[in-house]
Amino acid sequence: MRLDTFEEGILSPIFLIKAPTSMADTDFQMLQANSNRLVENLDIAPTFADLLGAELNNDLSYEGYSLIGKIPEGRVAYSTSTNDWRHWTTATIAVSRGKERLTCDSTSLCRLSTTKGGQTVSRRSAKSDDELFMLAEKDPILRRALGQIYRNYYR
Repeated sequence: MRLDTFEEGILSPIFLIKAPTSMADTDFQMLQANSNRLVENLDIAPTFADLLGAELNNDLSYEGYSLIGKIPEGRVAYSTSTNDWRHWTTATIAVSRGKERLTCDSTSLCRLSTTKGGQTVSRRSAKSDDELFMLAEKDPILRRALGQIYRNYYR
């Protein structure tokens, strides 16, 4: 399914933390505050580093956030099924911000949706002047995937 779509069940990382009883109250409160924020798989390593009292290598360009720190409200997450090292015949992308999501694939092009409690509450076709669509166009990898999606759709 990950090759063809980026619907809710595919994009949501499954990551559970049972807070240790020794966790500081401020860390526990931050963990709770982030429970409804947009998180990514990239957040797992910084979270483990924080829990273990370690640091990630600063030489690496790393965009993840620790779930014990503040996850920005306006965070934008980018997902793609293809990239420089994964050359599949079909491309799928998603751009997520808060409860909004742009998903694009070669069967139905691009759609904007809003979720609430893990359920899609609205969905419509995306337009080129929609903010999430414009963000996808600015990213070189997503722009290339968009080209592949549209070429496959109109074949």
